Amino acid sequence: MNGFEGMLISFVNKYLPSSEAKEPLLKILPWAMIAMNSMAVVFLLREAVKDFAVYAQFYVIRMALAVLMIAGGFLMKKLSLAGWRMAFYALLVSLFINLLSLSILSILAIILHCFFVYSFIHVRECFGKISAEESNNANP
Repeated sequence: MNGFEGMLISFVNKYLPSSEAKEPLLKILPWAMIAMNSMAVVFLLREAVKDFAVYAQFYVIRMALAVLMIAGGFLMKKLSLAGWRMAFYALLVSLFINLLSLSILSILAIILHCFFVYSFIHVRECFGKISAEESNNANP
């Protein structure tokens, strides 16, 4: 486990809900990432047509983060640790950007991002165990 991931998991470990909550989260979290970020891509494309010249960097960065989270969500459906990392770190960067640009929508996005970060940390250990089990089964 990476140092940053380990630090986050140990920090929130005492606040994690029971292990029964992990199974629904493992099923719902990838679909939620795909759905929310697909809507974000549509919204960004619609808004980029209006004033792309003014906010070009904003739209390019947001679009890249949304695409990374969608790709991570699809990989998370396959229980891939790489997909978890891709979506998690894109989510952290997006949270940081929302913290820098405070507005009413940013505050709502920050709350939603915090929920996703908490959920990601909660299911992280499942991806590590699954990846270790798969590697052990592949090399008998």
